[in-house]
Amino acid sequence: MPVATRLPPMPTALFGPLVDHDVRFVVTGQLAAGLRGGPWSDPTPEVCPDDAHRNLDALCGVLNELSARVRTPDGTGTLPFERTPESLLSREVWPLSTAEGDLDVALKPPGTWGYRDLVRGATTVWAGGLELPTASLPDVVRELEAAGTNSDLVNALRRMSR
Repeated sequence: MPVATRLPPMPTALFGPLVDHDVRFVVTGQLAAGLRGGPWSDPTPEVCPDDAHRNLDALCGVLNELSARVRTPDGTGTLPFERTPESLLSREVWPLSTAEGDLDVALKPPGTWGYRDLVRGATTVWAGGLELPTASLPDVVRELEAAGTNSDLVNALRRMSR
């Protein structure tokens, strides 16, 4: 799979409501790699939210506004889901489709312990007119490696993080 070296497209219509509703999250995955200036090959944005009930409640409000639905494993459709904190806590990763595009919500991204783990190394990246808390490059490498992402991409990111 080809790896892009330009910045990924910034889905401000997805991130704007998260920021506006004060949802605490960290941008993770390949979007984080791209925002850090690294290569990426999958433009699906991924966030890791704080799993505190009040924060998940705010996130559910945003997911309601965006008419979020679960993407089917084969990618050909979507299914409804209950947008509640309790429902979100029932899975580690939610592949969602919204009115503004796809968004993966990972409460515990592969290779991590979740928000509290990732937020320690995260810093703010200014992108698309928004200040986005973004996982550190070493944390992105750890996540993508655990997820079995293309080894060329992971190795390129590892070299950048040294």
